[in-house]
Amino acid sequence: MVYINFSHLPRRWNFYIFAIIVAAITGGLFFIRESRPSLLLAYEVKRVTDMTAVQYIPPPLNHDHIPDLNTFVKEALFRPAQLFFQEPIIFVIAVMISVAMSLIYIFTEALQPIYESMGFAKTDASLMFIAIGLGTCLSAFTRMLDSYILNYFRRQGRPIKPEYKLVGLGLGGPFLAIGLWWFAWTIPPETQTPWIVPTISLVLVGYALTEMDTVLYGYISDSYLSYSASATAAVAFVRALLSGAFPLFTPQMFDRLGNNVAMSVLAAVATAFCIVPPVFICYGERIRRASKFARYSWEIQEELGKEKEDW
Repeated sequence: MVYINFSHLPRRWNFYIFAIIVAAITGGLFFIRESRPSLLLAYEVKRVTDMTAVQYIPPPLNHDHIPDLNTFVKEALFRPAQLFFQEPIIFVIAVMISVAMSLIYIFTEALQPIYESMGFAKTDASLMFIAIGLGTCLSAFTRMLDSYILNYFRRQGRPIKPEYKLVGLGLGGPFLAIGLWWFAWTIPPETQTPWIVPTISLVLVGYALTEMDTVLYGYISDSYLSYSASATAAVAFVRALLSGAFPLFTPQMFDRLGNNVAMSVLAAVATAFCIVPPVFICYGERIRRASKFARYSWEIQEELGKEKEDW
């Protein structure tokens, strides 16, 4: 197997490399054409005004503006917290995404020592993250399944509800629990198996993490529409908080509990999450109807021409 060894570089070069990549991506953003509809409409109105003799054209309906301090505090700071604590869907999704994504950071601390105990060199042990990456790629097949299901409903003339897009969550939840239990009891010290056995389970974990992240963020957007930015901000805050906190105690957790028990704790949490997909699929619409934020968002969409039956 061929790989590039960066182990001889100073530790701070990890940050230099990422800084270079981010700087290159940021520079590329300056060459992206504007695509926000409200701004494009404003530009077009100005262009027509300049080209014609019409003295006045009513300004386009554009909600883009710089808010005052009071509005900023209310919408950018208070509303995400309000959604997190008052909306059951947002609270559950925030916890699920945060814990699921924190697993990646837990693995950065735990995965390498586990495979080193199986006889791998330090650099070779890091290659096991490829299995998680492979699982991520498998999510493409679920997107194909989503497309098939949605096209089926469209051909029948049925409205597309947000719950119809939760197939990936229904698969990802159980796969995450299965993958973590599988990994927990096929690694040292309690069990001795060939390295490929626990590595296969990481494929399931990678697939499940990608599905949960992708599908749940999409469910927020479909359910809360005009409030989706605030809802996503609440989820992102909790996700960043837990992702930063978990690696701080991961080494102590695995040292004191042992690899098998520590992974079993994570697997038990993932097992508890398995109740969420059927609840959202069966009762998600009822929960959305009881939410003042989701209800208001759909009322606005109805005024803009969206069918009421869509929600």
